[in-house]
Formats: sequence, structure tokens, C-alpha cells
Amino acid sequence: MDKSRMTFTFRQSHKEPARGARDLRERRPFEYYRRADGRTYARHAGRNGDSGKNSPFLRLFWLMPAILATITGMVLGLGVLFVFKNATPESKPITKTIAPTSPGTAPVSPTLQTLPGLDLVAYQVGAFKDQEAAKKEAANLEKSGLQPVVRNSDMVQLFVGVAVDKTQGQPVADALAQAKVRYYVKEYKVEQRKGVMQGITAKDAAVVSGALTQTAQVLKDGIPLATAKSPQKEALDAWSKRVQALGTQLETARQVLEKAGKRGEIIRLDDILEQLNAASVNLQQGGRLLEVLRPLVQSIVNYEELTSKLVQP
Repeated sequence: MDKSRMTFTFRQSHKEPARGARDLRERRPFEYYRRADGRTYARHAGRNGDSGKNSPFLRLFWLMPAILATITGMVLGLGVLFVFKNATPESKPITKTIAPTSPGTAPVSPTLQTLPGLDLVAYQVGAFKDQEAAKKEAANLEKSGLQPVVRNSDMVQLFVGVAVDKTQGQPVADALAQAKVRYYVKEYKVEQRKGVMQGITAKDAAVVSGALTQTAQVLKDGIPLATAKSPQKEALDAWSKRVQALGTQLETARQVLEKAGKRGEIIRLDDILEQLNAASVNLQQGGRLLEVLRPLVQSIVNYEELTSKLVQP
């Protein structure tokens, strides 16, 4: 058989059915059509075949305005409740009581003042827990020719002399040994005071502070003269003139304290000046060492008590 002459005819096994009129028309929303499995569903349906109107998202979307309105109302209501709860029934202005000042006087305006201290050594002949025992011992010492100064601290102390240090105080130790008096050398530190002077104007406080600063310096410079075996006359005269000039300053400070009604401070201030004058006279006359030192020690104790009471931190 001659295969070159063989011909093959291909025929279509089946014809594609013609699309009906329904299939040719444009599909519209909400139109149902058939799945491959035979089920029909709306074009707008979800993945499960449910209508979009019944989906959880759409239901939540329509409820969102109502939810937001509810939350906003609750927040505003709680805010208003909080404001009215903390509000006082009646607001009253805050007032500060200011002490009246007489015409022509400056208002009290405390400023910080600094009063110097003193670093010394003291010659102590007794320390007691109560005043009665201290007075009894002081009376016994006076019979021996000594007049101790009482200093009130944590204990009642009896001082008979002071010095800048032990070296310069050796003449004091020799005098006490000659008098056969038992003594102890103690550090004596008058604390520096820094604070305000209550009830005194800033201008007047500066006056008092200046006078007491000069007092501390005069006391400090007078101690080496008192403990020296043979002080120079020129140095004694210069120190005596400083004591006299200090009297004018202390008198001005006294007027300030008197105006402020500080009677206790005035008593100590007057005694400081009186004791300094006595020490100046004793030095000029060449008095005995312990007699010269006694008014200086009393002035230092008065200064310590005055500054501790006058200046408040």
C-alpha cells in the first residue's frame, strides 16, 4: 500500500454549544450564577456563599458610630465628675499675716550674718554636772586667791585662764603650779555663728555684726599680751586704744539691741565692754597674770553666749 497517497480527515468530535441569550447579557449585582459544584450563589456573596450584608465586618462597621458615641460620652462624663469632685464649695484667697511697721521704720528683713569664732586652749580647774557643786568649788578657789569663770556647756566648767596655744600658755601653767592648784588644759573652741538676727532689720544687723566682729579680734589680740612675760608698752597702748574705739561701736550695737527688745543680749554686751576695760587697766598697771586673764576669760565666755543666742541658723 502506498502510504504517500493516504489522506487523513479530522472531524470535530463535538461542537461547543452556542451561548444562550442569558449568557450573553451583562451580569448585574445580586445576580445568581452557578458554581462548578452545581451550587448557586449571589455575585456579591462572601467566600462562604453568605451575603455581604450578613458578614461580621459589615455588622461591626454599621455599629462603629454608636460605639464611638458611647465611649465619648463615658469619657466626658467621668471628666466632669472628676472636676466637680475636686472642686471646693467656696474658693478663698490665701492671705499672709504681715506684722505692721510703724511709719518711718524699715521692715524686718533678716539677712545672713557671720560672726567669727575663736580657737583657744583653756585652763580648767573643775567640771560639774550641776550649778550648786560648781558654785561650792568656785568659793573654795576664791579662798586661794583665784576667781574662776563659770562656763555653761554640757557640764558646768570653771576656767581660770586662756591662751592661744599651750606654748604661749606656759606662763599660765607655771602660775597655777606655783599656786598649787590642780588644773587641766582643754581645747576651747568658740564656734563661728552663721544665721539671721531675728527681729532686727538688715541694716541694723550689719551694725551689730560689725561691732561683734571687732570684739572677737580685740579679744584674740589681747590674749598674747596678757600671757607674755614682758609685753611691749607700745603694743599695750595700741590695744588699749582699740578697746576704747570698740566702746563706741558696742554702744551703737547696744542701741540696736535695745530697740529690738533683746535684754539678755544687752546684759552680756555691757559686761563684755566692762571686762575689756578692766583687762586694759590691769595690763597698763602690770597686774598679776591670773588677775589680768580673769576679765579676758569672762569677756570670751560672754561673747560665746551672746553670739549663740543672737544668731539663729
